[in-house]
Amino acid sequence: MDREGSYGLDVQRSHVAKYAEQNDYAILRCFAEEGVSGAESNRAMWSSLIVFLAENPDIQTVIILRLDRLARDLMLQESMIAELLKKNIRLISVDEPDLCSKDPTRTMYRQIRGAISQFERSLISTRLRQGRLKKAETGAYAGGGAPYGYRIVNGVLRIHEAEAEVVRAIFRARRKPKLGRKLSFRNIADKFSADGIQAPKGTRWSACTVHFMYNNPVYRGLYSYGGVEKVVESLKIL
Repeated sequence: MDREGSYGLDVQRSHVAKYAEQNDYAILRCFAEEGVSGAESNRAMWSSLIVFLAENPDIQTVIILRLDRLARDLMLQESMIAELLKKNIRLISVDEPDLCSKDPTRTMYRQIRGAISQFERSLISTRLRQGRLKKAETGAYAGGGAPYGYRIVNGVLRIHEAEAEVVRAIFRARRKPKLGRKLSFRNIADKFSADGIQAPKGTRWSACTVHFMYNNPVYRGLYSYGGVEKVVESLKIL
């Protein structure tokens, strides 16, 4: 199960449980993925399911609500089904009977449904991307995680002053002082860690993190998304 689309996990569980009860199947375990796209091949719950089936060789059936809850990529869909069939596991779709029938017509139907799901997902992705690009062209926040030094407030990037001061400290340390040398990225990272300044990720700063931040144009007010670049004065930290 995945939560993409209009079928939430609770709805999927309810329909699968009802089908199992009406057809005398006992549900031993439910595998559900939250926030995971049906087009991704590296899915932890799928791997867990395969391991579970290997550890319980008496299991003969896997039940899903719909084919597009299994995968929304045709090649991925067919490879997952093939893996189950190779293990002599029957895949049942509540909404689509005879999903794994050997009848060529049913196989064609299944593959057409998979192709349609992939096409619909591509359309949605294209529309979302176009909408985000239009936002970026106006200088508005188009999506993604907020860079260090900012927060997303009501869908808009706003400067987080405490972190912004850390960013300014990086640039001050990189300027050559009147006496002595400017600090290296490693020196800056070690100093921040020693001073107990919270790193963007984890507890310690790394030279790579400092280097990335020093070269990030957003601190100079240059916002970019999907190849679109826009100067946004309100984003300037330096």
